[in-house]
Amino acid sequence: MRNNQPVTQRESVFDDRATLMSTTDINSTITYANDAFIEVSGFSPEEVNGQPHNMVRHPDMPPEAFADMWATLKQGEPWSALVKNRRKNGDYYWVRANAVPVGRDGKVQGFMSVRTKPGEVEMRATETLYREFREGRAKGRRFHKGLIVRTGWRRLGSLLKTLPLRWRIRLPLIALLPLAALSAALLGMTPTALGCFSGGMGILLLLSTPWHNLSHLDLGDDIRVVVRNEWDKSKVALISGGGSGHEPAHAGFVGKGMLTAAVCGDIFASPSVDAVLSAIINVTGEAGCLLIVKNYTGDRLNFGLAEEKARALGYQVEMVMVQDDIALPENPQPRGILPHSRRKAR
Repeated sequence: MRNNQPVTQRESVFDDRATLMSTTDINSTITYANDAFIEVSGFSPEEVNGQPHNMVRHPDMPPEAFADMWATLKQGEPWSALVKNRRKNGDYYWVRANAVPVGRDGKVQGFMSVRTKPGEVEMRATETLYREFREGRAKGRRFHKGLIVRTGWRRLGSLLKTLPLRWRIRLPLIALLPLAALSAALLGMTPTALGCFSGGMGILLLLSTPWHNLSHLDLGDDIRVVVRNEWDKSKVALISGGGSGHEPAHAGFVGKGMLTAAVCGDIFASPSVDAVLSAIINVTGEAGCLLIVKNYTGDRLNFGLAEEKARALGYQVEMVMVQDDIALPENPQPRGILPHSRRKAR
């Protein structure tokens, strides 16, 4: 494992709201790093681009963590864990890293990682655990998709941590169904009423199973992207989005014959450039991508910057603007800046 030196063991603190984003090719060579990544790492853009991503690896990280990361990514699954990185001057900074494989034409072409700042308590606890791994004192524990789980007979205690979310929802309901039916019977409920009650509980269990045609990109709390699971990247991808609040529920427009992905911002705030870029990278194939942008200043700016960055990475991206959104039907005076570019659309 690469051993970057020297190290100072001084912590470098960065903005709680910062989102560090980077993309690499299949060999983990950096192809893009956003401004926050450059600033926090202490390197210049020229020093970062085209370099191995492990240039920011801190020697305090246990090798088992990165072995688990590559094993997970090669299976086509996302990986998330706390990571201690090294700045150019030897200082360190902690991030919650969320990495996902990026594919084209059914093959993994590279990787994308989005990092945010973790909490202080979580950082200190993780530092202790990682030290135990480095010193060989982590017996009975291993990494699993970024999580630290128990091995042997103790792995039962880690079962809930490793189960998919849908099964974590289903299991309590499955356990409650017979108990609830038994309680209803003991209370003297008639057979007809008991049947209706059990049927209602069964319907509730069915509704707790998420539809498998949509998924949420697991890239941290600051990037909210809903994408189609069955998307064929040989077709042109359609992406839209905007703030949350008075805006329509963009995720509701993701599906067959509609959007490929929706990017959701905060309440009354446009999604970030990195969030839009994440959506483009994850759903765009050789056919390219069309961004459908509502005529609001923040949306125009952030979607436009993401378009430029995606083009620089080699993606075919175009943008079209509409004068307003469906949240304001029959509005005689649409809000926002009227578009002046050739990409205007009504």
